[in-house]
Amino acid sequence: MNCEVNGKEIVLGSNIRVSFPFEVKKVINFDEVFVCLLEPGEENMNENIFCFSQDGRILWKIEKALSSSESSPYVNIRKQRGKLIASNWSGFNVCVKLEDGKIAWRRFTK
Repeated sequence: MNCEVNGKEIVLGSNIRVSFPFEVKKVINFDEVFVCLLEPGEENMNENIFCFSQDGRILWKIEKALSSSESSPYVNIRKQRGKLIASNWSGFNVCVKLEDGKIAWRRFTK
């Protein structure tokens, strides 16, 4: 299925629209679902990764990994051997479970 980013909106196919509160930075297709990374915006939203279905339903937002006092939004996502890997400002890589947005593991990389 085609996926086009238009600011804060993702268009799937020709007419399914998924809107977000911030600009969409990146989208990855994982066969049955799409995962997107949002720009964190001025609020520095740490949970800025979402998964949505081909019919546009939001399935999950990445689980909270840091205390609310820390500001370290995700800056990149990538597909690695069929898994979703996300990197945040603090230098951590996390492996995110596609079925529920929970973090499977976390590694410091800096």
